[in-house]
Amino acid sequence: MADALRNTVAVILPLLLLYNKYPQTGIGITVGALLVSLTDLPGHRRHKTQNALWNIGVFFVTALLFSICVSQAVWGGAALVVFTFVLALLAAFGARSAATGTMSIALMIFTLGLKPANPLYFSLYILEGCCWYYGISLLQVYLLPFRSLHQALREALLATANVLEAKAMCYDTSIPLEDSYKRTIKLHLNIAQKQENIRQLLLSDRRAIRKQQAELQDLVNASIRIIGLYELVTAMHYDYDAVRQQLNKLGILEHSKKLIQLLAAQARYVGRKWPYQNPESTIVPEFNDHYKQLDTLTEKLAAEEAAVVKGILTNVRAIHDQLNAIQEHKAEDTPAEAIALQDFLTLGGSWQNRLLRHLNWYSPVFRMSLRLSALLLTGYLIITLFSSDQYSYWCLLTIVIVTRPQLAVTWQRNIQRVVGTLVGAGIAFGLIIVIPYTPVLLTIAAFALLGFFVWNRPKYDWSVVCVTVCVVLCLNLYHGALTAILSARVVYTIMGCLLGVAGMYIFPAWVGSRLKELLDRAIKGNRVYLEAVLNSPNQRDIWLTRKIAHERLAQLAEAIGHARPEPHEHNIIALDKLQILNYRINAIITSIFLASRKKDAKPSVDRLDTALRYLSAKDLSYEEQKALQLPEKPALLKGTTLLLYLAAELYHERRTM
Repeated sequence: MADALRNTVAVILPLLLLYNKYPQTGIGITVGALLVSLTDLPGHRRHKTQNALWNIGVFFVTALLFSICVSQAVWGGAALVVFTFVLALLAAFGARSAATGTMSIALMIFTLGLKPANPLYFSLYILEGCCWYYGISLLQVYLLPFRSLHQALREALLATANVLEAKAMCYDTSIPLEDSYKRTIKLHLNIAQKQENIRQLLLSDRRAIRKQQAELQDLVNASIRIIGLYELVTAMHYDYDAVRQQLNKLGILEHSKKLIQLLAAQARYVGRKWPYQNPESTIVPEFNDHYKQLDTLTEKLAAEEAAVVKGILTNVRAIHDQLNAIQEHKAEDTPAEAIALQDFLTLGGSWQNRLLRHLNWYSPVFRMSLRLSALLLTGYLIITLFSSDQYSYWCLLTIVIVTRPQLAVTWQRNIQRVVGTLVGAGIAFGLIIVIPYTPVLLTIAAFALLGFFVWNRPKYDWSVVCVTVCVVLCLNLYHGALTAILSARVVYTIMGCLLGVAGMYIFPAWVGSRLKELLDRAIKGNRVYLEAVLNSPNQRDIWLTRKIAHERLAQLAEAIGHARPEPHEHNIIALDKLQILNYRINAIITSIFLASRKKDAKPSVDRLDTALRYLSAKDLSYEEQKALQLPEKPALLKGTTLLLYLAAELYHERRTM
């Protein structure tokens, strides 16, 4: 909310101060500040400073060159195609550069709509808007250097709370177990992204790490604790089919579900309050009550069943203690100084190598650049030849915003764009009819802009509603012709969305062709993780292999989600089953690793070696593979026995695919 408020003020203030006397200046600065604000991703001082200098330069050069070309239709079209291809290729360098490229393309489209009379003056106005916005943003990050990292840690805690809620579903017999697994895997993808964001914010600022300020050291410890919390949550895994059948008595399932839901509430409480220390949340007495009742009930169970319930109690107590340690800013048992933290940073290589990796026909970034250039050329020809409407550039703007490399994401954004535009246009029309007072409408427009910034990333459809309300209200107040504005907004949005969907079949980069490769990589990631747990005495090595295994699971989950609407046939049902098995294997490996840290825990090496053979089956000979048979399933699986059975089931399911 604070960032959204900052962006809203930065965009509105120049327009309020300059529009009456210097309208072109005010509009230019506002456009520059608006578009460059959308490139300002979370980061530390060095990231933000580099990003500011880079974006200011790219925006100024783009505005100057394109505004010179746009005076002639032919040159404008040629420049639009060439610049779009080059700017879209910036996605090869990561999310920050991708945002720069996308917003620079949007800047060209705004330039096309504004038709500046003096290219140099217009470019200088854009430059002033960029400098104005980044001046505010950099001032904020220099005053509050760890603000982005604090936010990332809070988001990771809140995401972990969501995973706990999904885990609680496993103890609810009214919810299909398959649904619970799918929800957990979807949330794992979200967690993996947030953990990578934490690592980038924490470890890529070498100067801050060298200084080792007390606050930074506290954040390092908190990061290790929060990532360790997800490790504990992941390890809370059993044979839930058997658990539901055999423990659905004496209220065992209900107490277990309630305990995990209370942990989720505690994680959400700590996440919202962190980094500030607060009194214990109100769930603690209720948590202790359910814990004692469940502990008492274990005395009435058979030994095998009691062992599973004791395992659940051990897990929930460990998670509860970890949450308390996070809230109280306790250091991790393994000192951060003893870990080579830089090894956990994902590096992309030099910019030359990154670019060269994408300068080929098989690169999704390369195909996306070609596709976007072709779509904008098509849209440009249509509005140039068949429309003289001053708002026709909205068609091109829609194409840029909804077109994504994957069909699933493009389709979703198209639906959100159309629905949000229709709803926003209806709300704006109603407001204009009901409220005749200009100051009130301007105030509503300002709040709508604030809503756009608040919801732009988490709820894109809501942000479209807000920006549509803002645009329609402002244009109606300054230019009138409400019917023309509304019809143009709806017609050109739908036109842009139709072109965006059609464009998916131009130079497509289907994700489905890589599913088997990603599945094999995910299985190998678990195998290497298990080998490290078995053989490596160094905890850093185990954590590194866990990180890689988690990333590969997330990549597979993302790819399966993107492949669902693609036109090619994929055995998604089989892939879902294999993905769930692989996720469960990862969870059991983590639980074995955590148990092995206790001196009295001695996992069965024979079972683990056999599980490794199943996970390494692709590297075995034909005769060795034939010898691998699916073991008989015991009544209640846990630990190494469950791992062995899941690995065998994964191997046989993979062979039949």
